[in-house]
Amino acid sequence: DHWSHYYCLQPELRDYFGVAAHETFYRGAGCGKCFDTGYKGRAMVGEIIEVTSALREMITRKPGAEEIRALAIREGMTPLTQNALAMARAGVTTLEEVFSVKLE
Repeated sequence: DHWSHYYCLQPELRDYFGVAAHETFYRGAGCGKCFDTGYKGRAMVGEIIEVTSALREMITRKPGAEEIRALAIREGMTPLTQNALAMARAGVTTLEEVFSVKLE
């Protein structure tokens, strides 16, 4: 079998990241081709900010980065952590990799 069950998140982490109690995450079992890591290839996780008219107006006032980020999220930007969790849910990566990147 190429997949093995992954660990369950602690309730505090589930609440913080919005992961339902019934969700199961998987980790590759590994093989000789991947040096028993369970990983093949690379995937990018990022945040893309669409500069809306509201963001453009805010930027002219020279706000702090957190203020810009908060408005970007309200305007529809998906945060880095949520993108990474979506990749783990889809089996593209594991929670271990998700938690190895900077999370908000």
